[in-house]
Amino acid sequence: MFNRISNKKELEESYEFEKKRIENELQNLNELRHRTRKENERSYDVFQYLKHEMNYSEDAQRKMTRNIEAYEQEINEIIRKQEWKLEEYKEDLKKSYKNQLDKLSD
Repeated sequence: MFNRISNKKELEESYEFEKKRIENELQNLNELRHRTRKENERSYDVFQYLKHEMNYSEDAQRKMTRNIEAYEQEINEIIRKQEWKLEEYKEDLKKSYKNQLDKLSD
């Protein structure tokens, strides 16, 4: 990743920039998880209101609850996979940084 960099200062700046970018992406994923949870809560609240107003059955409520939970589970799984990839990239980045730093120190 850092093989083309031949200056320690530039290496450190590039490494810090990439770390910040990864942290921003992780934060965005966390915010997405939170937004999804809030949207699901709102959907459930709307459904509860409609159930009361339109006399939806208990079966309809179970189906809606299952759909909301399945959606949230699917989104969380996608987010976890993306977080895992970012954490793995962060580790690779750190190794690459240390290797290049060692090369520049020699």
